Amino acid sequence: MKERFSDLPRNLKIGVILAVMAGLFPGLIGLYFYFMFFHDVNNPDQIWTAGIFTDSKYTLNQLVDCAMGCDLEIHTADFLLAMLIALTNVVNTGVLVVSLAWYGLRHRKKGAWLSLLFIFIWVPLNETLGMLHVGAPPVAFYGEVVGLTGLAFAWHAIFRGQPSQGSEVDA
Repeated sequence: MKERFSDLPRNLKIGVILAVMAGLFPGLIGLYFYFMFFHDVNNPDQIWTAGIFTDSKYTLNQLVDCAMGCDLEIHTADFLLAMLIALTNVVNTGVLVVSLAWYGLRHRKKGAWLSLLFIFIWVPLNETLGMLHVGAPPVAFYGEVVGLTGLAFAWHAIFRGQPSQGSEVDA
């Protein structure tokens, strides 16, 4: 018989909810920036907003002019491709985290917990360091804290076999 979410131990429920929230955060922000990317590409004279957490003061046309006026081999297509790939991966990671949390943690899968641990450390740590390096607010850090807190709540139920609330346990 499948275990209902309401029958899960309290800590596991909290852990699953926090992990899902940690996946929704970058997924939804990434999706917003993904759509803003296409808006910015189609409006090259407007301030660039896709994937930027700081107050950018440049347009896509200014980036193109700068690349052509510099000795750098920067091409607009390379910049746009890198930005699109990055935004696609942010959305992908959000969907993956939500899926692992809901279908893995909820069913006490150790592999899901370990995969989420890697994701919650590796991805946001690198993004946070990059954001701090360029002076952007470390928004990736917040999702990392929420996700790691969720894993801490779920740990005992997954690795120590905490019983469901509806099951009988010998004292």
